[in-house]
Amino acid sequence: MKKVILSLWVLLFFLFPMLSSSAEKENKESKGKKIVEMKPDKKLSEEYIMAGKQFIENFHHEKAVLSFKKALLYNPFSAEAYYGLGYCYKRLGLYDNAIKELRIGLKYERLADSLALLGLIYKFQGKYDQSKDLFFEALTKKPHMTEIITWLEEMEKVDKELMIEGKQNSTDKK
Repeated sequence: MKKVILSLWVLLFFLFPMLSSSAEKENKESKGKKIVEMKPDKKLSEEYIMAGKQFIENFHHEKAVLSFKKALLYNPFSAEAYYGLGYCYKRLGLYDNAIKELRIGLKYERLADSLALLGLIYKFQGKYDQSKDLFFEALTKKPHMTEIITWLEEMEKVDKELMIEGKQNSTDKK
């Protein structure tokens, strides 16, 4: 009988701390992972996108950003929501954020508007080759986007002027 009681004490003494430490470890891990998970709901996502568009029309870009972010909670693959975010960030002067969101959206769907907007940002940054590639791709999807044709013509004019300047500089050196 003494052996049984002694065995129980030994088991309780050694096993209890081991059991409680593994339970504490699991509890700590679950606390660190408490993230709000939304169930996919494309209809609700579309409603937030529509709200974001309304905010844009009324020049409330900060509120639109919140709407597009909420849309992405319900549909994290919505290229349209990423475009909306990119558009708002560009309007707010947050070009790096705009580029990031547009690139993510383009991974899910190559929307002509996203391609054109990213191309425009690159154009303003002086990244003409990347800009042209995006403009041409956008035109294959929406050939009637006349603003892209205008931007490409402007870039071609700049290219010609730079070539002429380059030729003049090389003849001046001779």
